[in-house]
Amino acid sequence: ATAVDEPPMAEPSAPVVTADVEGEAGNVTAAVVSIDVGALLNRGGELAQAGLWLQSLRAFDSAAQAEPGNAKAHEQRAQVLLQIGRPLEAVQAAGTACTLRPEWGDGRRTLARAQLDHGEVALALSSFDAALGLLLDSGDADDARECADEAFSPPVAMSTLQPLMEPL
Repeated sequence: ATAVDEPPMAEPSAPVVTADVEGEAGNVTAAVVSIDVGALLNRGGELAQAGLWLQSLRAFDSAAQAEPGNAKAHEQRAQVLLQIGRPLEAVQAAGTACTLRPEWGDGRRTLARAQLDHGEVALALSSFDAALGLLLDSGDADDARECADEAFSPPVAMSTLQPLMEPL
């Protein structure tokens, strides 16, 4: 099944939107709406794990719109955009995450993957290098090792460089 064939989004497992309404005789004079961004991020993650990419993207889009300064919402949105074949948008979303949290190695790693998928090899290698440094600085050796493997694994590197190696 493709992402287009996904069933309608099920109700989130946690309340996402709450509203306090004030008014007289049924007339609304003011409404305060609160969106639980954490619940949206959790729901988006659950949907992504189930392979429901478009529904997951909607959850991460909502989280990013509700809280534009939330780097995790933008980074997770970028990951889903990569899954559905939209690398330019993924570069933009991951770039926003990196701007919001420049010291976050995982965000930089997602940016590198997006750049690689978009064909920006030199930028991707630079971003992988930055991610590796940030992950090592944070003491997260396992993530640093995964990042290095991802950046320099022969299948990824060769498939990315193949168009550059073809004769003119």
